Amino acid sequence: MMNQEYNFFYPYIQKSRRMARIRLGIIIALLVLIGSVFILQLFNFMYSNEMKNRLSALENEISILESNPVVQQYNETVRKYEILSQYGEIITNIDRSIQSIDVINIELFNTLERCFPANINMTSLSLNMYELSIQGNGASLKDVADLENNLRNSEMFDRVHVSVIHHNENIITFSALCLIKDVRKNEAQ
Repeated sequence: MMNQEYNFFYPYIQKSRRMARIRLGIIIALLVLIGSVFILQLFNFMYSNEMKNRLSALENEISILESNPVVQQYNETVRKYEILSQYGEIITNIDRSIQSIDVINIELFNTLERCFPANINMTSLSLNMYELSIQGNGASLKDVADLENNLRNSEMFDRVHVSVIHHNENIITFSALCLIKDVRKNEAQ
């Protein structure tokens, strides 16, 4: 038979060796985990420093470009274009509505210019709601009568009345009142 030695402490030694291996495994796993976290933090720190350096270099480059007068003019033009494109249509619509409502417009002045004879001068023009008041002077009563006739024949004016005619040496001073047709139509609407 074989001579075999029997160790009575083997079960106890075996158990402590197993515990030592488990402890060693846990310690190695913890060291690997702590080392990985440390390496990751070191990498992040280096990467963030590199990104900060790049960012500061780009900011410096942008500030140099923005200080350039040509770039400033371009940026101002772009800003004005954005404002114009944002509000341009609104302003155009408002202008159209004002032009359509406006009583004293270029058409009124053109009509008055066509109605005035050569020897009549306008000294005052005022508008009160829909009534146009004209003061002026002329060389003769015929010129004042021609003005009254021209205003009556005009498509823009209604109820023309010339009053307050004064003779001062060679100058005749007059006052005329007339209604503007378009204003009365707009008010009726």
